[in-house]
Amino acid sequence: MNETKFRILETLAREIGNPMSISILAKKIRDNYGSGDYKNINKTIQNFSKKEIIKIEKTGNAIITKLNFENYLLVDLLAEIELVRKIKFLEKYTGFQIILSELNIHMKEFKELKSLLLLNPERNAKLNRMELLIILNHDEIENKTKKIIKIFDMLENKHNTRIDHLSLEDKTFLDYLTFQESNIVKQALKNKLVLFRPQTFWIEIKEAILDGRNIKSGEFIKPTKISESDHIYNLGRFGYTEFGNEVRHGERIGIEFLITSILLKEKNIRHVEAIPIILAKNEEKINYEVLVFLSSKYGTIEKLFGILEAINAIKPMKKIGKAVKELANMKIIAVKANMENMEDKLRLYNVIK
Repeated sequence: MNETKFRILETLAREIGNPMSISILAKKIRDNYGSGDYKNINKTIQNFSKKEIIKIEKTGNAIITKLNFENYLLVDLLAEIELVRKIKFLEKYTGFQIILSELNIHMKEFKELKSLLLLNPERNAKLNRMELLIILNHDEIENKTKKIIKIFDMLENKHNTRIDHLSLEDKTFLDYLTFQESNIVKQALKNKLVLFRPQTFWIEIKEAILDGRNIKSGEFIKPTKISESDHIYNLGRFGYTEFGNEVRHGERIGIEFLITSILLKEKNIRHVEAIPIILAKNEEKINYEVLVFLSSKYGTIEKLFGILEAINAIKPMKKIGKAVKELANMKIIAVKANMENMEDKLRLYNVIK
């Protein structure tokens, strides 16, 4: 595969669910790689179209491009791209070869492992850290998560490298890619390396798309950059109505990402006070593995633990209780929350009587 073909397919893979014109695709290639000749890109796309690897559609004056997952060869091409990117990454950051080699040995024992993704690889490598997304067979995640945590704790201590990791069952992973709101999984598709079983990963994506699911990657959003108006809009979406109709429109943000953002920007006390309400009102919607991962990554886990601990003391809930137990096992030291004020708020919102 020549460099132009690689860049086109790699860019379209980052932008799944976001069809774009050839001119926009060429711009993204130039932005990502520093160069990209429009004529050469257009010629290569036309060739891909003849081979039915890429679909092109004319919309007005623009020619829209997207990957054709009906083509049998596409999965192999995308898997090849993952391998090439992995090799380039490890040639540049040679220090990660040892830790990833050891990780590969340990993860082989997990037959339930479907894929292993390294998120934001270059940026994290410069900070001597790793972010990993582990996708497991949905029948085995409960049994295997504790073993996985032990492996990463061992590797983290041995190599003095921070490792943040998130384990999701395959169904949950695909669900997050279809949610109509910004979340960590949709963002992951923009910048990841599939370290383990790339073919399996892309087959899962292919099957979901061919089944009619709206799989879509999302732009990376810094939690600290989420605006106050977007906080208010999303708090309303999740049942906190104290702000009334103050903000009726905004960027839809996943509840785990919203909570993390509010804890990072804790200056607005009213927003922080809303967290126990939306946690209690949306207990079944929240994925606590995702919430803990984000809180650990962004340094808000002690504050989160304090809030969860207080809610669990006031009104025990199954998923919150489980999260409290797991955080205690992780030796996290909670920042104590104001239980009296929290109890009054929970009563006001009819969470408790």
